[in-house]
Amino acid sequence: ADNAPDSPQTVALTGNVAPSIGLGVASGGSASATVTAGTTATYALSIGGSGMNGTGSLTCTGAPTGAVCSVPAIGPLNATSASTFNASVTTTARSQAAVYPHGDSAPWLWALIIFGGVSLVTVASARPHPLSRLRVAPLALLGIVLCSCGGSSPTAPAPPTHSSGTPAGIYTIVITAKSGTTAQTQNLTLTVQ
Repeated sequence: ADNAPDSPQTVALTGNVAPSIGLGVASGGSASATVTAGTTATYALSIGGSGMNGTGSLTCTGAPTGAVCSVPAIGPLNATSASTFNASVTTTARSQAAVYPHGDSAPWLWALIIFGGVSLVTVASARPHPLSRLRVAPLALLGIVLCSCGGSSPTAPAPPTHSSGTPAGIYTIVITAKSGTTAQTQNLTLTVQ
């Protein structure tokens, strides 16, 4: 286009366009998806129709922890028409692990029990009652028993293993199409909430 009265100017071109596999996002599809952990993201893609004949194969990489990416097996490529397929990324729901004391927490438990016993003894002995010494005796005996038990604290069992699922984040999924020595990639964006 220019400022001449007969704009735009037209020039005829001839030549060859290098054929390609034709991997891309299908018409009406999207290269990004947002899912909640535990659900599946699906992408509509297309392959072929870009001048290359042959046998194609697809691979998928970049799936986050706890997720699996899958693509179908693609057979013959058609040079003149594209075919559509779905790539899917299945995520794993995150579970909440129960938090409880274990390991070296036993000394704290004993300290708490002893502190509670001493507090009860102090409160009980503060009352001027003729039987108050008899009330204090069982508490003192309990304290002696608790202090004499032990040696080493028992080893707590290991906490149960919980699946952490697919972490929240934004990930790049790479779909690769190959035919002979030619390869083409398509990046997809996965957002896990």
